[in-house]
Amino acid sequence: MFMRGLQSVCRRLPGIVLPVASEPCLQHKFPATGKLERWPLRLETSEAELVLPDTMISNTIEPLAYAAVRGRGIAFLPTFLVREALESGQLVTVLDDYIDRQVAFWMLWPSSRFASPKLRVFIDYMSAHLRI
Repeated sequence: MFMRGLQSVCRRLPGIVLPVASEPCLQHKFPATGKLERWPLRLETSEAELVLPDTMISNTIEPLAYAAVRGRGIAFLPTFLVREALESGQLVTVLDDYIDRQVAFWMLWPSSRFASPKLRVFIDYMSAHLRI
């Protein structure tokens, strides 16, 4: 979900998403590969891949959420991370009409016949408390 803080000017982007390239963009870089996470924006077939400005890049998403709440730019963040900021009105969603696909959240663990008690507690906790 794309969101931006209320301290900055919030406006709908008309027609196509190319104007986002001039907005401050808070981007996530995968630590293992060093590649920037591709924003899942729907583009017309005639449009080239967006090259977003490197306003802020982080290899963890928490600083991006912090910067978005303070109005530093647009960020693509999971809802579970910023749910409270959305509910309180500190953040608003933008670009909802341009999202190409949903991004999956996965929990992976080594395969075994029985999960260790600690792992089982963690899985149960995450399943019960992580509202996606």
